[in-house]
Amino acid sequence: MIAFPERVQDLPARKEHARERVDTSYHATTVARLQSMTAQTPALTGIRTGAHPGFDRVVLDFGPGPQPTFTQQQVDELTADASGEVVWLTGLTFTAVSVHGAHDGGSYTGPAKFRTHGLTNVVAIAETGDFEDVLSIGIGERRATTVTLEWLTGPNRLVIDVTH
Repeated sequence: MIAFPERVQDLPARKEHARERVDTSYHATTVARLQSMTAQTPALTGIRTGAHPGFDRVVLDFGPGPQPTFTQQQVDELTADASGEVVWLTGLTFTAVSVHGAHDGGSYTGPAKFRTHGLTNVVAIAETGDFEDVLSIGIGERRATTVTLEWLTGPNRLVIDVTH
């Protein structure tokens, strides 16, 4: 039978010395830097959609913070950030939107993936990633068309217009 010490103080001194030699400065510095970076960037708070003559609108609502940079790309399939796994979403074509300098981090409490109703071209939306202050959103569409992005303030939001 193996006897286990009942208290940490009962551990041999050799183990205690080994624990003291572990350098945690890299980890602590990295965590502090990432927490600071995330605290300064706008957090996603909502996703809204609306039908308009000639285009469907998707609005990503954000909390306070500096304007992030953003890009969009028409893709054949959506992939999850970091893992690269395919994100299954309704649509015949997809727009991948990346917002650099923004995050979710639990601030958005809505569904991670949902179908839209009453829109002409946009059929579904999914959050496809939230990794190292890059927030990624996928939009499923009936057909490939022009997509425009615009950052507005008061409150902060990214407006995505998808033509019919």
